[in-house]
Amino acid sequence: MARTINEYLRLIYDRIPSLVGGRIPVDTGITAITAFSRYDSVEWSGAAVVIKAGAGSLYRLVATNPNTVPVYLKISNTTSATPGTTVPQTRLVIPPAMGAMPGFLSADLSGQPYETYTTGITAWAVTGIADNSSALPASTLSLEVRFV
Repeated sequence: MARTINEYLRLIYDRIPSLVGGRIPVDTGITAITAFSRYDSVEWSGAAVVIKAGAGSLYRLVATNPNTVPVYLKISNTTSATPGTTVPQTRLVIPPAMGAMPGFLSADLSGQPYETYTTGITAWAVTGIADNSSALPASTLSLEVRFV
């Protein structure tokens, strides 16, 4: 038996959560975290930078790449790193710029940890995908990291 459009709309409407204070309630699964620390670098050279000297979790990472080649952001579970020597725990690619538009990477899970590190959070960017790549990008990147 075929349903009418109104029956389909009623099925969809019944599954939409009720508004609470003008907002749709969202369960992010975390309640204990009240504030994020933030590492901002508008001009980041790509050399290894300690984002957090201790255990922590990444919650958001936004990066732009003005270079004409992909740049590989690597993050290690350490309190110091040497690009080309330190083996990263996380590897992310930032696409190359297309004309006047920089390449863009966004990793944001809306309140859920993206990655957890037990020793520290150290990041660097290189132009090679291999773990032993140490060539820094020609132009600096813009990078924002939120972590706890």
